[in-house]
Amino acid sequence: MSDLPDVSVVMATYNGARHLREQLDSIAAQTLQPCELLVGDDGSTDGTLQVLEEFAATSAFPVHVVRNPTNLGFADNFLETARRARGRYVAFSDQDDVWLPRKVEESVAAMVAHDAVMATHQVVLVDVEGTPIRLDPQLITHDAVVEPGTSEPFGLYFGFAMVVDARLLQLLPHAERGTDTYTATKVLPHDRWVYFLATNFGRTALIAHPLAHYRQHPTQSYGVRPVPFLQRYRNKVAEGSERLDFLSRTAAHRAELATRHAPPEPVSVLDRGVWRAVAERYERVARLYALRSELHRATGLPARARLLARLAAAGTYAPVTRGGLGRRRLAEDVVLGLLRASWL
Repeated sequence: MSDLPDVSVVMATYNGARHLREQLDSIAAQTLQPCELLVGDDGSTDGTLQVLEEFAATSAFPVHVVRNPTNLGFADNFLETARRARGRYVAFSDQDDVWLPRKVEESVAAMVAHDAVMATHQVVLVDVEGTPIRLDPQLITHDAVVEPGTSEPFGLYFGFAMVVDARLLQLLPHAERGTDTYTATKVLPHDRWVYFLATNFGRTALIAHPLAHYRQHPTQSYGVRPVPFLQRYRNKVAEGSERLDFLSRTAAHRAELATRHAPPEPVSVLDRGVWRAVAERYERVARLYALRSELHRATGLPARARLLARLAAAGTYAPVTRGGLGRRRLAEDVVLGLLRASWL
């Protein structure tokens, strides 16, 4: 284990005293110990800071706690705190989950073995008291290595299940990351931002067994709440072409970021060709979503049929691994765009 690179654990806290010690103890029990624990506190008014102080007093690794002068929100809290990391890798930690003992070691070992910039894994959902509910595989069906630019363009892995190369976080300024691709009125969460960076600028190592317990709260902002199919369908109908336009603009923004911030010369882990590939990928995604929006707005069945044919000819519905958006987008465009079946 000693030959594995150092890992900084980055935690964001806010009034999390109830479950915090259990998570801290699970970090202390890791078979690969972190080189440090960095905590950004967003102005807790419960016993969070006391729990952290008590843990730090006996911790085998340094614990650095910074109380933010203003409430940053969890996304910026994570990203600002990560800026202080000195480890080669960064492991994001929520304040109320529980890590299994080999989480850090297995994640780092997978990254080293496959020259990856991120590792992620399956998780077990647990209730507030820690009782297991079910496995959430995060769509991970087997151990795998995913090449850059072949994951969903707007996908997500849980932040607490990510271990990433710290250099990723320096590639683009997170202040320019834009709005959330799920809730456009909010800032893009740290995990969706890191997903974009990791899955486009390097390889991702997928681990097909759980390495953490994800605590579910009735009031949490982000969690795993199954949405019935009919409700998902009605949501798509209500969103209409506006969401497709929004995703087109988001993709164009990401292409512009990659173009504007590309280094003039090759850098340590990423040459200029990678930046160009990221820009070109999201320029294409922007065009495809704009054309999909045109389909969903078009009047007259013949016009819609022609647009659907253009989308198919452009490779829109090919697998994501081959530059398409996948067959699910075909189903949406046929049912909601071509047929306008909004009566369900």
